[in-house]
Amino acid sequence: YRGAVALMWSHPRGPLFEALDQAGVEAVISFSSRERYFDPDQVVYSRGSYGEGENLRMGLTVSWRQWSEMLEDVDRGLEPVVKAKVEMETFPNRFETVYAWIPGTEPDLPGVVFTAHLFEGYTKRGSNDNMGGPSIQLEIVRVLHKLIESGQLPQPRRTIHFIWPNEISGTYEFLRRDPELVKKLSININMDMVSEGLRNANSWFTMSETPAQLASYYDGLAAAVLHYVWRTNDIVYLGGAPRGRPGGQYFPIPMWEKNGSRDAFRYFIHEATGGSDHIVFNNSSVAVPGIEFLTWPDQWYHADTDTPDKGDPTEMKRVAFIGATTAWASANLSDEMLPDLLTAVSDFGYNRVAERGIPQALEALEGADSGDPEAAALAAKIVEAAVERERDAVRSIHGIHTGSRMASAMVDAELESWVNYGDGLREFILRRAAAGGTGALELPE
Repeated sequence: YRGAVALMWSHPRGPLFEALDQAGVEAVISFSSRERYFDPDQVVYSRGSYGEGENLRMGLTVSWRQWSEMLEDVDRGLEPVVKAKVEMETFPNRFETVYAWIPGTEPDLPGVVFTAHLFEGYTKRGSNDNMGGPSIQLEIVRVLHKLIESGQLPQPRRTIHFIWPNEISGTYEFLRRDPELVKKLSININMDMVSEGLRNANSWFTMSETPAQLASYYDGLAAAVLHYVWRTNDIVYLGGAPRGRPGGQYFPIPMWEKNGSRDAFRYFIHEATGGSDHIVFNNSSVAVPGIEFLTWPDQWYHADTDTPDKGDPTEMKRVAFIGATTAWASANLSDEMLPDLLTAVSDFGYNRVAERGIPQALEALEGADSGDPEAAALAAKIVEAAVERERDAVRSIHGIHTGSRMASAMVDAELESWVNYGDGLREFILRRAAAGGTGALELPE
């Protein structure tokens, strides 16, 4: 294969690269596609280990249509000739981080930090990934500043920070240079790929929760606001749905931008993930709870077709609303707002225990003999951990409320209700594990 050019589905790395290099292959032509039949002409950024080979020194990425046509020529016994022109230049540059903030009246108290990366390396600077994130957050800065300046909102008690860096590495570097900032944060709201139209991208708006080891009030707060945007921006026909006219098939309280789509809003919340700037905050070296807002799937992810025409001003307006309202509640939580926040956090927590903790505990009992103390102990620990996570989420509200005696008492009362719930749930699991559904078990220490 000396001097050959290989057609491959992806660029080679590791042992595959080494084998091709030793065989004398000099170049690889590959395609990478989100969904090759959806957009056969897009070229997706991709790479291989070409700097490590002796023979295999070049990789070319083309569209699916170009690649498949070359494959057809090879299958017909033709000898296609590939001509490539490469222009390379080295020049000094630097990644810049933009930092903005809305100052709080008590700036040393834990506030909010938004992140949205301006850079993802020099080459990956798409419209949705991620020029849209900083654009939306710039609108949040503008609107909150205008409302504060006009007197419609007070100055928040806690500072709201905005960091627009090089993805992940830039965030780490920014925090390394200002370690005191970490002590002044209660939550990170990361926006990555949030500006595309949902219908156009055949997609959903998603939120990645805070991780269990950094359980936060924010999961329940965001869930409540996301639910509100959905209920007011989807065709809801149930009896209790908000609507302006009986039988009307339109959004009850539409949140539209004049130049945007009229798409319905659809979302889901899932367990913590990585892959963007929120993982910097979730890292144990920083230990600030972080979430990610994301539109996924993204048919133009890391492709040359990630261009402004895919963006939707309506979706951007809704995301700005979600970000601004949840940040404001986090930065300026009043005693009047606290009961609703406690309800939202606990409601989300009870649902999470019901959807994850209880089924996992019951699964631990399946296949075990009735009265098996080992299986019962495991099931009991699962529900205890699930409940303790939600108690941690409620407990985190102590870090953002006013500090009044009433606020502290309300949070403590909610924590006590979770203790009672946990005791009852543990008793249910142990009875379920016991022979005949009754009696008590002696659990191993």
